[in-house]
Amino acid sequence: MTPTVPTKIPTVDLAFPIVQGLVMPIEHAHQLLGAIKQAAPQLAEVPIGLHPLRGTPLPEGLLHLRHRAPLRLRLPSDRIAAALPLAGKELRIGSMLIRLGSPSVEVLEPHAELYARTVVVAKTVPKTERKTDQRGNRVITEVELIAHIQAKCNAGATVRVLCWRTIRLHGKGPAKAHLHVKGAEVVIEGLDAEHSLAIQATGIGGRRAFGCGIFVKAGVRKMVEIGAAKTVEETSDHA
Repeated sequence: MTPTVPTKIPTVDLAFPIVQGLVMPIEHAHQLLGAIKQAAPQLAEVPIGLHPLRGTPLPEGLLHLRHRAPLRLRLPSDRIAAALPLAGKELRIGSMLIRLGSPSVEVLEPHAELYARTVVVAKTVPKTERKTDQRGNRVITEVELIAHIQAKCNAGATVRVLCWRTIRLHGKGPAKAHLHVKGAEVVIEGLDAEHSLAIQATGIGGRRAFGCGIFVKAGVRKMVEIGAAKTVEETSDHA
């Protein structure tokens, strides 16, 4: 299938080194996004993807970030200027502070194998088929998810679901309650250069500002043995 790219403006990753503060709450996605937009208000108008932060869980619901792991934003290259005010800024996440250094631009490169930690795709349910307490979306099945992703790939590419997990987004549900969203850890293999770049640029599914649907070069994580799908209760952020 021919990839659909909404713009010819290249998408890049803007990587800010975290130069101070390596501990933050495990459940930080919503607060981090809010702090980023407060420090760089113009980003509120930019379709950004926020790469999941990686780290080691600590007691009391904290996360120790991996050494030299930057905060990465995926955004159109013509909107880099909107993110530059983040350089040198302190971001408050809960009671924790991190400070960002000067960013570097990382150009997306085509990779035959791509990995996404969490892909969230919802399927609309017609009103006539809904229960009285059901919203307009339902959890997509594995077969439907694979078909949805496969439609964005070239012929011959394969899609694998490594596992299912439930992520929790604070304050994103009705009346600012926690919102629980089911997503899948996904590897795509056999991509050609054109489709690889298109998938990295646009992502797949929703919640990209919370780290979902962002594809990167597949590494050792793709070697996880694929057995029966499993659901994992965890936060939306840590590895």
